[in-house]
Amino acid sequence: SKPETAVFSGKYYSEFTLSGNGSSILLSTHAPFSYQGEPGDFTKIWKSELKGNQWTKPVPIEGMMKTEAFTAVYPSMTKSGRIYFCSHDYPGTAGGTDILYADEHKGRYDSIRIVGESVNTGDWELDPFIAADESYLIFTSRRSDGFGGYDLYISFKQADSSWTKAVNMGEDINSSYNDIHPYVSLDGKYLFFCSKRYNYKNYSESILSYDEKM
Repeated sequence: SKPETAVFSGKYYSEFTLSGNGSSILLSTHAPFSYQGEPGDFTKIWKSELKGNQWTKPVPIEGMMKTEAFTAVYPSMTKSGRIYFCSHDYPGTAGGTDILYADEHKGRYDSIRIVGESVNTGDWELDPFIAADESYLIFTSRRSDGFGGYDLYISFKQADSSWTKAVNMGEDINSSYNDIHPYVSLDGKYLFFCSKRYNYKNYSESILSYDEKM
């Protein structure tokens, strides 16, 4: 069918991902917590849930990330509800942007940890996609072993819960352009990603239709 603007979109610039169980959409957006008026200074993580065949109005996730003390972007959720995300100013990050994760307890995310040095380098690690069973992590980074611009990298979770040293996903996927925003379909068959980023307006007073976006 012809795409239409989703109920959780069209007003503020946002990044989206489908949760590992398929029942939630996670957004990173700089909308104020009231979801009214001019955008705020910090990008935070919001959630919209599938009820029947309709998505609900987005709400900010509760807990440590519902604050203006640091930025949280590019969320990705496992089947169990653990959220992986990026931050450049969370206390203890190594520099650039690091990948972190947070666990849910009774509807709140009050436990945040930084993924280790096998993934984070002190440079820019972005766009984490975590497998629904948390067996692998795909993300974007710009490193000396790349093909130019940002490339996609992958790390696998081991039996002791540590992560293997991240490796470039190779020239069959990466190019000399920016290859970013990975997402694997819920059946595990397809990897989707973007190449060569395009810029949209960060804020619109009225909701933009699909045609206006195009």
